[in-house]
Amino acid sequence: MLSWRKHSKGFAVRLFFTSDTHFFHRNIIKYCQRPFASPEEMNRAIISIWNRQVQKGERVYHLGDVSFGGLAETYRVLAELNGEICLLRGNHDDALADDPYLRERFVWIKDYHELNWNGRRIVLCHYPLAQWRDAQRGAWHLYGHTHGSIALPGAALDVGIDAQPEFRLWTQEEIIRRLSRKAALPYPGKPHYPQRRFDQDWQLLSQEDTPSC
Repeated sequence: MLSWRKHSKGFAVRLFFTSDTHFFHRNIIKYCQRPFASPEEMNRAIISIWNRQVQKGERVYHLGDVSFGGLAETYRVLAELNGEICLLRGNHDDALADDPYLRERFVWIKDYHELNWNGRRIVLCHYPLAQWRDAQRGAWHLYGHTHGSIALPGAALDVGIDAQPEFRLWTQEEIIRRLSRKAALPYPGKPHYPQRRFDQDWQLLSQEDTPSC
């Protein structure tokens, strides 16, 4: 059973997840081999795909790197997108996050956020985390930034649009199906700490060779 967020008006709201839209970014077309002739064509396609999935009032968690456009043109694009958007700040979102008018388009802007789906912790961050909170106890991790190029071990998922062949947003149902098949991150092995000797003033006298951990 899914754990839907309750809207302020009382009805259930579907949840969507995405990252790294990079509106107006010409070079991302080349870097990620996006099949568009121009940033304008890419913008129109992403907006259309987004709005086919998301209805007004539904919630989208955008895990960062929204736009490379100016503030005014970014505002116009955001105004076309359906849904209530929560932003996990990416490395290209500082200007957007600092602008009071653009901030009003988002429910909130954070660097890190956690959800709870029926008792399971869901860790959201723009950046992929090697060890996220409760990773060994069944927590899941959603991230962006890597444009589908890195698959973390354990129950983690890149929700960026470049990790979806059709540039779709990820639904809560898709994430549950995908990550339910993944094992929790194993506990790290015990590291080797060197034996150290100090004098009475805590000056290091000697230590054994330290192998890499």
